[in-house]
Amino acid sequence: MTGNLPVLLIIDDDSDFCQLLISLMDNTLLQVEAVHTLGQAQLIIDQERPHVILLDQHLPDGLGIDFIPKIRSAGGKINIIMITADLNSLVAVDARERGVRHFISKPCSFKTITDLVYSTLP
Repeated sequence: MTGNLPVLLIIDDDSDFCQLLISLMDNTLLQVEAVHTLGQAQLIIDQERPHVILLDQHLPDGLGIDFIPKIRSAGGKINIIMITADLNSLVAVDARERGVRHFISKPCSFKTITDLVYSTLP
């Protein structure tokens, strides 16, 4: 990681989505990393302590919602933005109860995502 920039971790199995989002982020404001599994995410969380996590619900090795306690156990204040195509309102309610700051339903605009990410930066 470079300098003291806040870290955004994108956890999403759609690599094209990740690449597009990385290209839209201002790399003078934050450092962006993307991973495609919860296992990869755990390694980054343990090493980097991201400031913001953009978390997908459906990943190859589990559900994002079930991963939230592991994020919280890492310590520190990590802002979680959950993004999913899962339109089940119970997932949104459960996510908020687990401390997710924002919940975004796909499809959505990249501007919505970037605005929310920047609004959570320290």
